[in-house]
Amino acid sequence: SHNRAMLLATLGLCTAVPLQPYAYQPLPVGSVTPKGWLLKQLTLQAEGLSGHLAQFWHDIMSSVWIGGSGDGGLHERTPYWLNGVIPLAFLLRNAGIDELPPVAGIYKAPWGRHGWMSTLCESGGEVRGAVIAGGVAGYPVESAAECRDDCAARSDCVGYAAETCSAPVRCWHKGQLPQATAASPAAPVGGKEAAAGVSTCACHGRNIPKPTPVDLMGQVERYVEYILAHANATSGWLGPDSSPASGGQYWGPSNVLQALWQWAEAKREGDAAAFSKASRAMLLHLLEQRRRMAKAPLASWAKARWIDMAKSAEWLIDNARLTDAQRGELLELIALLKAQGEDWDGWFEAVPRTSNHNVNVAQGLKSAAVWWRFNSSASHANLSMAQLSLRRMRKLDAAYGQPTGMYLGDEITPVPHTRSPSRGIELCGVVEALYSYEAMYSVHGTLAFADRAERIAYNALPATWASPTGGDMWAHQYLQAVNEINAIKASPHVWQHDNAFSETYGLEPNFGCCTANFHQGWPKFANSLFHSAPDGGVVVSMWAPAAAKLPSGATVEVDTTYPFGDDATVTVRAAAGTPVYLRIPVWAVKATVNGAAAANGTLFRGVATGGADVFAVAFRPETRLERWDGGAASVHRGALLYSLPIAPNYTVYAHHFGTADAATATALATALALILRALGAADQPVALCARRRPSIARLHPSLREPWLPIRRGAMESQQLADLDRSEAPTASHLERHRQLGRGAAAFASVRRGRPVRARRGARSGPPRRDRAADRRAARRLLWSSRRWGAVSADQCPLNHAMKRERDTSLLFSFLRAVACALCISQRCPT
Repeated sequence: SHNRAMLLATLGLCTAVPLQPYAYQPLPVGSVTPKGWLLKQLTLQAEGLSGHLAQFWHDIMSSVWIGGSGDGGLHERTPYWLNGVIPLAFLLRNAGIDELPPVAGIYKAPWGRHGWMSTLCESGGEVRGAVIAGGVAGYPVESAAECRDDCAARSDCVGYAAETCSAPVRCWHKGQLPQATAASPAAPVGGKEAAAGVSTCACHGRNIPKPTPVDLMGQVERYVEYILAHANATSGWLGPDSSPASGGQYWGPSNVLQALWQWAEAKREGDAAAFSKASRAMLLHLLEQRRRMAKAPLASWAKARWIDMAKSAEWLIDNARLTDAQRGELLELIALLKAQGEDWDGWFEAVPRTSNHNVNVAQGLKSAAVWWRFNSSASHANLSMAQLSLRRMRKLDAAYGQPTGMYLGDEITPVPHTRSPSRGIELCGVVEALYSYEAMYSVHGTLAFADRAERIAYNALPATWASPTGGDMWAHQYLQAVNEINAIKASPHVWQHDNAFSETYGLEPNFGCCTANFHQGWPKFANSLFHSAPDGGVVVSMWAPAAAKLPSGATVEVDTTYPFGDDATVTVRAAAGTPVYLRIPVWAVKATVNGAAAANGTLFRGVATGGADVFAVAFRPETRLERWDGGAASVHRGALLYSLPIAPNYTVYAHHFGTADAATATALATALALILRALGAADQPVALCARRRPSIARLHPSLREPWLPIRRGAMESQQLADLDRSEAPTASHLERHRQLGRGAAAFASVRRGRPVRARRGARSGPPRRDRAADRRAARRLLWSSRRWGAVSADQCPLNHAMKRERDTSLLFSFLRAVACALCISQRCPT
């Protein structure tokens, strides 16, 4: 067959030469020590879902990978999780964090000896429930504290009551059962006040189960040891083996392979036996996979994501002790994976005339880089693998690109193609694309990939997390969108393939795959900050506060608050003459190193003198606008994309392990005047576009004040601002906007006659239907933006929902010099 001929031809080339070296060699896992804000971020991740899924989420806690019943079907969730928590655990250990204090979801507390318990003798009503200890008269204890402690020692006790007037004190325990009945009476209250229903003798409280400390390394060791110990002794297959004839069987274990080689790298220096055991298990599994692929070719997810399996095989060739025969079999496997897998070279060249799953695309991004190491002379359409890698990034940007550095893929990349910022991208796609760009940079050495990795890490990755308390990683979105003002159960919604909860923040909105897969984002980024150069040099590839030890013995330390700060101090301790390379971001057009100009988009080269060499880097970022479709603009400074300060209003709709799933609808405090003033345009007239006729308005002082709720009973996120005191939204429009459920907006009605003004807390009857007023109101300003970007006419959330009204009016942003140019008019003036 054609595939076999290609395979044999490829093998004839590859068996004669080793894998091509990296342009910049990644450091082994365990080499980097995070500092500053990066350490805090990684700690928050471990304190959140990463450190707790093994304590309560069935697909991790009771996974089939450790002998349980969870994570059925694809068997992908525990492998996903391990692929991220393993590097996270070693990063935290390097920073001196072996165990984190227990927390109860988003509600953190400094747990002490009794800190995890309820306050002794709480105020308020007594816990209702069946008495499970104490009977009618109670049992004797020395104090109310002893009663509480006895309750805490029982797994079935939810509360206690103590009568302190008697000697000894009498104690009752309550169980989580229906309200007390005659057969199981409530604990009585003592003293003469009992008859009146008031007691000065009663002490009661609730039993809060003691949280388990987060021992992330302990979790890692338990899972890895079980997986290695339960490999198939005959075939070498790792993990569950429920579908040996299926072409999709290879997908689940592929992330376990990535997890194992990261674990092995971190163990190699201090535990050679663990390194040997993990690499041996990987080898046997991949050789068994090669045998099975002869009868069960790649299919489904395994076919699309063959790249990660090939990368694991390349890791073994680079690092493990192999015989020539084993090395040859692994090379054959890589060629077979390429032959049976998705043709990513052809797919990317067909963009935007094709479509695919967004996560497949994210993983496919690095296929040319991974294949180049196997066959450096390979080409497609007369383009080298390095050229194809860069071309892929450019083509995605042109078809689906977003200001965060990501592309659109609300499950599937859009058809027809669009760059509408109201459309979404999946969290799995974010972390996989981030990892692909990191891998592409290390293979090809193209600095644009490092720039892109930073942009995704500092904008798209953190954008998908929020909670009522803030500053934690307990709740995430499945989809994020650049222009997103509401994270609610949305129907109708502009995204195409995912359910109405996809933009809410929760444990597993829409699907649970991202709950399992997000963990790799920050840890792999941290491990990609530094590299070794082919000449033995030290490379600072991406910027964050961290330190690293290189295999050569050199050390590098970066002190910075980047990307929030504008400077970095790099201290290198290496042998005299060792080159030091510092990446200067492409946007840093005025950067200096030790006072000397450093060209942007290059690696600045210094030389170590043998002592502690210090390089002072000044990035000197400038605020800049990037133009998008329809005349839109996004605002950036350095590596950061700027956004509006949106105040959230959370509504909790589910609880998990002390944390919560929440919808948030924004109360958008209007800061237009401040923004324009910052850019020197506060006193300039602002052009509006209603259909084809521009009008001129000036910012009204009321824009400096928070918007007021439109009406009680509607979503609290709906807020009002008058562009002109003589024009206010009509009742008809407000009701229309409430029906659409489209969150915060600034509207001004142009209906003649006396306006109906919204009052705080006002209620009114059903408004009169006025479609003409609706259309006129829709022509006025809509500024609904989570971040600045473009919205196309057919995909603006409001316009999309109003199509059934056949409203041809379109919306146009007047902030051309600021942000979010929402040019929704077909003929807005240029």
